[in-house]
Amino acid sequence: MRVIVAGGGVAGLALGHGLVKYGVDVEVLEARSGIEATGYRLHMNADGGNALRFLLTPAAYAAYEQTSRRNPRRHVLAILDENLRERGARAHIGAPNDRLVPHTAVNRLTLRQILASALGERLHHDACVIGYTETADSVTVRLEDGREFTGDVLVAAEGMGSPVRRQRLGEPEFRDTGEAAIYSRVSYAALEGLDLPPVLEDGFILAFDPPGREFTFGPFPPRRPVREVAAELLPGTTLTDVVPYLQVTVSVPAEGPNAFTQGSVWDADQSALHTHMVKAVQEWSPVVRDIVDRIDVTSVSAVPIRGIATTEPWEPSRVTVVGDAIHGMPPNYGAGANTALKDAAYLAEHLLRVADGSDLVEEIGAYEAAMRAYAYPIANAAQNPASRNDATFVPEPSA
Repeated sequence: MRVIVAGGGVAGLALGHGLVKYGVDVEVLEARSGIEATGYRLHMNADGGNALRFLLTPAAYAAYEQTSRRNPRRHVLAILDENLRERGARAHIGAPNDRLVPHTAVNRLTLRQILASALGERLHHDACVIGYTETADSVTVRLEDGREFTGDVLVAAEGMGSPVRRQRLGEPEFRDTGEAAIYSRVSYAALEGLDLPPVLEDGFILAFDPPGREFTFGPFPPRRPVREVAAELLPGTTLTDVVPYLQVTVSVPAEGPNAFTQGSVWDADQSALHTHMVKAVQEWSPVVRDIVDRIDVTSVSAVPIRGIATTEPWEPSRVTVVGDAIHGMPPNYGAGANTALKDAAYLAEHLLRVADGSDLVEEIGAYEAAMRAYAYPIANAAQNPASRNDATFVPEPSA
């Protein structure tokens, strides 16, 4: 069996790594020219962590564990006001952690580099998929540059704008929240001398003020230096060094008193985005103002906060979908990457059964049915406005 994976994000690379581990022929096609630093901290729970345990080689899994963040003071989402007084807390979504090294958080770039470590020449960059042709016994993928790849299975893992998903299931129905997230980070070294409250060492922190301005804080002190882990566990693999940092994000509505006031948020440069963050916390706690003042301006970027509507069940074929391509969701539950990794593990498990005589399309259909059962409730709940700032709102648990 030969599997073609369109997309080299977290889900696509994880699936590719797992298939290599279990001896399946795989090609991963990534449109970008390399593994670029997109985003920062990813919350991890046991859904994603257990998927990685199944998919990764022992050395790569150990590298994931040892480059994850140190155990937090509390494994909770803490909800605060603008003076960092706690209003409530809720458990993170997903399976509980019960190990000595619980799944906490990872640096996105580090995780993707670890996932790519098993792929070698099977990972193709500058490989932008534009469509495919499916026959009774194969799938041929077409690239923008004219190249073609043929295999037994094609997996759409290119995110919410996936061309493969669009051809397979139609144009997704985007659900825009009308907001953008301005992401940034500030190094722990830059925070030296500040009297940071202990709550900023919890799992994840959401803070909002009466006008509705909303900041999130994601601590990321890695368990060990990333380069040290690479040299010990993955020699020959480059892991970009990571300094301990605090991720700081503000939600920017398209309209209203808290909207971005310097033109379009999408046209703004990093300095203008940072200036908006500074102005947004002028009435906040002095420690928050100090944190925002010390943000690394070169780390600032804006992305839309949106998801896609879930799709009614479809007849399975040799072309299937994972991750954001099928259940893209806003980040408020920290469940997007975990659910995508769970997809990769479930799909890999079902594909491996084909070697034992199971029917390929039936196994893909079984994966898709399971994925809809565990992922759709979380995706739908994450798009429910009632879930945003409620300390008690929790969706149905994943299966």
